[in-house]
Amino acid sequence: MSNDGQFETGNTASFTHGARSYLARTEAGKPITVGMAEIERSVLIEVETDGARGRVSKQACRFGAAAELLWQWMQESSENFHSGLKVWGWLAGAEIRAWRDFAALHDDDNGNSEAAQILASYKVTGDDNGNG
Repeated sequence: MSNDGQFETGNTASFTHGARSYLARTEAGKPITVGMAEIERSVLIEVETDGARGRVSKQACRFGAAAELLWQWMQESSENFHSGLKVWGWLAGAEIRAWRDFAALHDDDNGNSEAAQILASYKVTGDDNGNG
């Protein structure tokens, strides 16, 4: 903190939070704020506790909830519909991709991934000539 009571630029005790700031700081190799570090740590703990499937499921739910809330607002007027359509489309697509990722992680856990199914379909029984 400077002599005039203001935080200096890049001070890690700053109370400024936000996704854009976090991404800009990490991309530039700058230190992140204490609050950002706490959130980052909680995400890492969640991944260690619940695994990737838990994290993907949580994000898919968030995308879905945000898309549904936006859709309800869009139904209120033609103006709302047109102004929210692009963002709603992005959210809906992101939700679908997240649920696909969740399903793929689930399949991988059970050994039933699409790749494993394709390889199994080529499995040949019998001798090396395919006589079986």
